[in-house]
Amino acid sequence: MATASTSPRLIDSFCRHPYRLMFPLGVALSWGGIAHWALYASGWLADYRPRFHAVAQTQGFMTCLSIGFLFTMIPRLTDTAPPRAWQLQVVVAAPVGVVLAAWYAQWILAQALWLLVVLTAVGFIVQRFDGPGESRKPNGFVWIPAAMLMGVVGAAMTLGAEIAMMPAT
Repeated sequence: MATASTSPRLIDSFCRHPYRLMFPLGVALSWGGIAHWALYASGWLADYRPRFHAVAQTQGFMTCLSIGFLFTMIPRLTDTAPPRAWQLQVVVAAPVGVVLAAWYAQWILAQALWLLVVLTAVGFIVQRFDGPGESRKPNGFVWIPAAMLMGVVGAAMTLGAEIAMMPAT
């Protein structure tokens, strides 16, 4: 059982090594993303949910792996601080929320939560690349902002389409 004195050490450990938390979470979300196939095939689920599968795999599983890698490697490569506890909490909780919202076809909530993850990651990355270890960043990391921007544009477009399709009241 965790006590008040061990809990901060555990959180600090996950902040220093975010992949230890994010990679297993990503695997768990990937299983959630494919479990509906087994449920559908066995007759326990009446409908196949391809959109849920896509969101769970990309905005759940792949996001957790990407964030786990970036939150671990960027501080090591740039000799900067690891993520703060609140940043790690956001990138852990929000992908779970994305997958749950997608299961219940709450697409606006799913996209809003994913945007929260990406914006948290962007804030983390910008702070690390604007510091004293900035010159140590690999040249290939120039693609990180481009990829993040594409993700934000895609999520914003999806969010906008969902809002536009809402029935008028």
